Amino acid sequence: MEKFELFFSYSESPEMSPSVQGLESISDMLECFEGATQNLRRTGMYALYSKLFNSQSSSILLPQSLSQTSKSIIDQGGLSLLIHHLAFLTSQLSPQRDLLLEQELRMVLNILYTILLFSPREEIQNELSQNSLVIEEAILGLIKQSTDIVYVPIKKVSMVFEMYLKIILEKPEKSSVEGVDVKTSPPRCRLPASGVEGFYKRMVSKDNPLSLTVVGLLRSLLACCPGATITGIDIRQEWQSPILLSSQQIDFFSQSNMVFPDEARHRVITGLFISKVLFLLIKRFRLNHYLQFQYLSQLINDANGILVLLKFLNLDFVEISKTSSLKNLHDTNRDWVIEKCLEIMLKVCYKINKGHSDRIQANLVQFKSSLIFKKLMGKFITPIIEMPCLKLMRIQVKYLTKKWKSYPSNMKIISEIYQKLKPSKEDWLSETGEEKITPDQVRQMIYDFNYYNYWQAMENTPPESPQIPQDFQEMYEQWLEENVWGYSYMY
Repeated sequence: MEKFELFFSYSESPEMSPSVQGLESISDMLECFEGATQNLRRTGMYALYSKLFNSQSSSILLPQSLSQTSKSIIDQGGLSLLIHHLAFLTSQLSPQRDLLLEQELRMVLNILYTILLFSPREEIQNELSQNSLVIEEAILGLIKQSTDIVYVPIKKVSMVFEMYLKIILEKPEKSSVEGVDVKTSPPRCRLPASGVEGFYKRMVSKDNPLSLTVVGLLRSLLACCPGATITGIDIRQEWQSPILLSSQQIDFFSQSNMVFPDEARHRVITGLFISKVLFLLIKRFRLNHYLQFQYLSQLINDANGILVLLKFLNLDFVEISKTSSLKNLHDTNRDWVIEKCLEIMLKVCYKINKGHSDRIQANLVQFKSSLIFKKLMGKFITPIIEMPCLKLMRIQVKYLTKKWKSYPSNMKIISEIYQKLKPSKEDWLSETGEEKITPDQVRQMIYDFNYYNYWQAMENTPPESPQIPQDFQEMYEQWLEENVWGYSYMY
């Protein structure tokens, strides 16, 4: 279990309210949670939330206690109940801010994340598979609404989404087909039936949900950059939500035990989990089928995802590390969290650009990404940052000018590439003529692959086979003699 997964929920951890003191058992809480009135549902939700987190120390989580409580919730059908309530709350969101509704949504997401994190995978896979459409539509709906509604808790949404994907997208065997010729690619019926294949089919079979998901995540990532001017999600307003609730002295919350993290920590962790979602999808799609990965990388590139990643990577993380309270919360090293975030973003950037000269030149070279990567290597002297930076430098060296290569500092980087990276099969120092395959050909292959395997089946669904009457089957030979062979004299 990674360190940053141990302090996700303490920004809104309240004390037990007098209104829920009488609810002791989880069954009573769930029964109350199913109540007809909004106030009764919130009382049950708050009691369940307090049951999970009030037994925890303010400085450390107790995984054993959380595991036991999570198991009790699952055994009594609470997971399915929470998933359907998440879908209900998603449908209730509107541009007009409702702090109580927002905080109820945050509590549901916190509880779901806790259950997914601390429960054995085999215990929740079956129940998640039965409710996969409900939870996916709820999460994707929240991501879509984040482009219009400023207060969607995108940090917690991305955390739940990443944990959900980890569970349902079991690691498939690497596909032997690299998508060189779409005509030789296996048809849909021959692709292995796996969680990844089922998820991809659902994501490309509905009104472009994969495209909307990518755009929503990237817009939220851009909102994590201070000074970004976009419509939709406002990271600062999401961060201020528990503070506003406490200042209004709402009955469900007590200010005495609430820990308010700083805004920088909130932005870093939001960016971390958004990049983790993108990286997990990239890895799983690539293992399942190469063209599925290419389709996702194309969507990210078309949505200017590389520029968003570069903007985030260009932040002053040294200053963030100095001012952030990451180190003071739960003995978690703030630099480690920042480094993890940077590592995953660099890997996403590398996966999307590798092998695409048009993307490298239009994104990395044109926007002088080499300066960003050099700065990161100078500020974070660690292999988990240095290696992906060197890889990103290597794929763009051939497109940089001779003047750039002649600078001593840049020559040093080229030497480090030779020394620290595995030898490349191609000449990465100079251009070697035309590409084997053009960007237009790649797009056509992706379109043909999706159309042949998914879209065509939806457009041309064969009609249901008519049922042949029993008497016709029994009298078939007589029918042929009377209605077919009997008219042969006419020809």
